[in-house]
Amino acid sequence: MLFNIIKKPLIPIPYLKTKSDLAKQAADLAKKLGDPLLSIEWMGKAYNLAKNPSNVDLYNLGRAYLDAGKFTQCDSIGNMYSAKYPNHTYGYYLRALANWRVDTTMELGSANPYFQKLIEVGSPDSLNNKSQLKLAYRYFVGYYATVKRDYPTAITHLGSAICRYTCFNTGPIFFAIVPITINKSHWRGENPTLSLPNLAKS
Repeated sequence: MLFNIIKKPLIPIPYLKTKSDLAKQAADLAKKLGDPLLSIEWMGKAYNLAKNPSNVDLYNLGRAYLDAGKFTQCDSIGNMYSAKYPNHTYGYYLRALANWRVDTTMELGSANPYFQKLIEVGSPDSLNNKSQLKLAYRYFVGYYATVKRDYPTAITHLGSAICRYTCFNTGPIFFAIVPITINKSHWRGENPTLSLPNLAKS
């Protein structure tokens, strides 16, 4: 009888956590104690220890690097994410933000390919990807208007945002989406006056 009981598979006890769970707890504790880098270290350990780490865990790790100012590491995590989940926007989003935080003036266009890929992948589901797509359009309006001085292309990106998100509304709602003002001289063929906020910290 005892032998039969021993042969039965052991039932997991709920309060016994995995190493990955314990590492996540350590990451949370370090965050509460105000040590973001230590928290990131434990988040990385939790991801590597997990038997089936999720895309959310990977994104959160990349976002933590971004918020801590570790842009190279964030870019690497974004690259890993987009390689594992090429049909998700989040890997391209991480890479776009990481490169934009470095190239804040947009002079190098470092974030361009990642925002462009984000638009390509995210556009078919524009409702769920709304916030990311709006940021991508804002970026390209700023890039083409202030760096390249290519106003027709800037207007094209502005129009894409307006059409995608405000075509069923009335009034100047697009100013809430793309905070840019273009005076009427543009329509007379002169250079427009543009006012753009610092968008790199979005």
